[in-house]
Amino acid sequence: CNYRDGDKCPPWEFTAREMNHDVAKKTIYYDNVLIKIYNVPVMYLPYFFHPDPTVKRRSGFLTPSFKSVKSLGASTTIPYFYAINDDKDLTISNKIFMEHHPLVLAEYRQAFKDSNLVVDLGYTEGLKKSDAKKDTGKRSHGFLKFVKNFKKNNRSNEFELNLENISNRKYLKTYKIQTDLVNSEENTLENYLKFSSSGENDFFGVEATVFESLKKDNSEKYEYILPNATYSKNIINGDSIGYIDLTSNFKVRNSDTNKTEKTLINDFSWNYKDFFFKNGLKSKIFSEIKNVNYDSKNIEKLKTEQTSEVFGALGYLSEIDFYKDIDEDNRHLLTPKILLRYAPGIMKQETDGGRINNLNIFNLNRASSKDNFENGLSATLGFDYEIDNKERKFSFSGGQVINQKENKKMSSESSLNEKLSDFV
Repeated sequence: CNYRDGDKCPPWEFTAREMNHDVAKKTIYYDNVLIKIYNVPVMYLPYFFHPDPTVKRRSGFLTPSFKSVKSLGASTTIPYFYAINDDKDLTISNKIFMEHHPLVLAEYRQAFKDSNLVVDLGYTEGLKKSDAKKDTGKRSHGFLKFVKNFKKNNRSNEFELNLENISNRKYLKTYKIQTDLVNSEENTLENYLKFSSSGENDFFGVEATVFESLKKDNSEKYEYILPNATYSKNIINGDSIGYIDLTSNFKVRNSDTNKTEKTLINDFSWNYKDFFFKNGLKSKIFSEIKNVNYDSKNIEKLKTEQTSEVFGALGYLSEIDFYKDIDEDNRHLLTPKILLRYAPGIMKQETDGGRINNLNIFNLNRASSKDNFENGLSATLGFDYEIDNKERKFSFSGGQVINQKENKKMSSESSLNEKLSDFV
């Protein structure tokens, strides 16, 4: 195996004087094993065995790994997989450092009839040496995720619990911990409780969330969202006037100790039936009305008294499909499209730098925040192009927004503040 050619092979290999395959036990046995990394011998084992490829899961040691991190030095990880029974298992990884105390990681997984549980734990006695940037001391983490799906009274329901806790805010980044639940690059811990229920024509969801910033080390590191409730329903579903949907969201947000924001947002969307013309042109009329109610304290750029605002937009979208069949297995499809959009009234200053892309450029509202609405008169020109055959599919889209006038309340990062937006 040429491991130097494009990293097609793993950097490790092992050789043995004798190999035996026990078909009854589904196990391969080796005698006098020499383990090499990049063709350099690193370990000798007089005896070694592992399950053959027909075994899906079995207790035993997994492939060890070697890593060197600038802040911690070289380390070796030796994971052990314990198949407790058919519905639960445990993986224990002992990360051994050359200069510091070892780190023990454990991941427990259990599958129930309609739910799954994952528990991720870690513990170390800490660093043996400290300096101005690193201090010694015990460190640990505990993450848990439980998801349950069930049906009742013809409704699909989901319950989800997520818990995240660490003893030191720099612990994850220092040890570069990466598991199914832990991402060392994240700067926020998220603890939440969610429940959702969906029927044929409606949806209801409620959640309570606590965010903890790992960049802060005071009482302002916490943000609470309780409750965050969403209800959506298809009010009218008919051919005569089209489809009317309602989505309501009520949220209470507390952050930085003394900042409070309460919002109730009602979105009404109307989609009329599609028009098909003899020349192949397909068109539709659709609109959206947004009612934003909020009450805030100590939040900049928001009014302190109770406020109710109404936004709305009307759009007309047309597109036409052009096909070209190269042969029986290859087809090219080009779809030019245009959106004419008008939204009267005023809007709030955009605080987030949301960017337009080929997915949202034909939406009626391209504002990045849910409690805002892009206003003005504009036209959006774009296209979709697709090449489809039996072996693969290739597609790309492009578009650009032409505004009647500049809208300086839109973020400059989105380019929608100019008469001519970026081409995306």
